[in-house]
Amino acid sequence: MDRTVGINSDYIETDDYKMQDADREICIQQGRRAMISFLKHYVHKNNLKKRITPQADGDKITVYEVQKSAWSFPKLSLSEV
Repeated sequence: MDRTVGINSDYIETDDYKMQDADREICIQQGRRAMISFLKHYVHKNNLKKRITPQADGDKITVYEVQKSAWSFPKLSLSEV
């Protein structure tokens, strides 16, 4: 389960295809929180080095080196949670 992200969908069923916009937004926010939490744990557990790369448009991308490849998280602040 080291690479599994659990999302708390609270009262929203997994097969609720007619959900309201507010419920959809709750699912998106819960997914975002779960992913940020997962990434924080993964970075800490694997003692990954952080590198911030400036972009031509002025934005910055945080990149964590993972073996021979890199995961890139545009505009993602791990301090949001």
